[in-house]
Amino acid sequence: MVSFSNIFYSVCEQLMMVSSAYLTLTPLVAAEWISRRTRVTFMLLVAAMGVTCGVMYEVLPESKLPLFILTSVVSIGVLIAVTRIRPYFLLYLFFTSEFFVYSLSTFARVADAFMYPESLAASHYTWFGEIVLWSSLVLFCAASYSLFHDRIPYILENGVMGQSGRSFWHNAWLLPFMCYLVDVLAIDVPSDPSLVDGNVLFSLVFLQLVIMTLYLSILGLEYYLMHSAKDAQEGLNREHLLDMQLRQNAVMKERIDQARRARHDLRHFRNTVAMYLRNDDPDGLKTYLGQLDEITDDSPLIWCENSIVNAIVGHYVSRAQALGAEVQVHAQVPQECGITEAQFSVVVGNVLENAVAALERAKEEGGIRLALIIAIDVGVGRQFTLDVRNTYAGEILKNGQGELLSTKHEGTGVGTASVTAVAERMGGFARFGNEGGMFRAYVLMPLG
Repeated sequence: MVSFSNIFYSVCEQLMMVSSAYLTLTPLVAAEWISRRTRVTFMLLVAAMGVTCGVMYEVLPESKLPLFILTSVVSIGVLIAVTRIRPYFLLYLFFTSEFFVYSLSTFARVADAFMYPESLAASHYTWFGEIVLWSSLVLFCAASYSLFHDRIPYILENGVMGQSGRSFWHNAWLLPFMCYLVDVLAIDVPSDPSLVDGNVLFSLVFLQLVIMTLYLSILGLEYYLMHSAKDAQEGLNREHLLDMQLRQNAVMKERIDQARRARHDLRHFRNTVAMYLRNDDPDGLKTYLGQLDEITDDSPLIWCENSIVNAIVGHYVSRAQALGAEVQVHAQVPQECGITEAQFSVVVGNVLENAVAALERAKEEGGIRLALIIAIDVGVGRQFTLDVRNTYAGEILKNGQGELLSTKHEGTGVGTASVTAVAERMGGFARFGNEGGMFRAYVLMPLG
């Protein structure tokens, strides 16, 4: 017959799922992938599942494995659906949390065995073990706040933003998973009290501390590498922006020099026109005026008020015009609009770079009219919109998730993935595809 005390201890043990859920969800809240309210809702659901599983494990022991599998699959499925986070990122978080929670349960089991060796034969902690377990869980959640609120979200964010190789992130979850397996399969307190002494317990605690320290060190190394990679990428972006601004300044200087030469040559122009009129030579005058039009560049120097957008647009418009493309630009972006220099580099720079690259490939194909249409606007309602259409050659390929496949390498395009990640992080979206025979990239981002 199942006793109430066994059910109580079973429920307390299964409620460890709540702390694991808290550690899993905290990085998602910090990265603004879910809200705090959603986290509370999830934790309440996890608590309800913990109580249910704790009761069912004691009443129907044979339901333990299928119920465990069912609740795990449903929980992960719902979390993926709600957060839209990639499964391998979620597995990385899940097994990281499970590893730390299971490690703390090992310490509680060792403390329980040290104080009450007879508890090893039971399937649950004693009251002392429960106190040690929950005290350590609360202390760990408080002490690891920086790790789960700052560092792990930073690691994941930079993985989403494409600063690290996709192949790495496809397999990164295996590290916490293997640590978790070592905990479950290798570090286990024997159930026979006769096999347990002080040396055995000390060895278990020492091994557990070594594994936890090793994994914490690896997390620190990942954070350092991600931080270094982001700093390096931002440095390259700044250099690229500076280069574009210098080129734009050079073009502006050339236009100023042209204006000075035009003023200097104005007297010669008047004399030449007067000569054609005196000689009654309208055909010669038309030819002369046509030659002046050919050497005059009427394209604007200032596309919008924002200097960063102006430099990026000017750079890629010049490249597109050099290819012989017909270019149309509409840009209304104020100097201050709530978007950082780095975000402009990712969104506007990547989209226009891809557009010009598509024009280059289309020109190689030949027989295609090259065109580029750019519309950038910060309008009423504080929304940033980027709408770029360009000629392209070949096919537009997407994977099963609707992500654009790269034409330069296998897998999805890093540039479009970065644009999508920035847009979604700001509460907007990015769409890429064919429209009216041209490739269209459309990005919308609320500005708060």
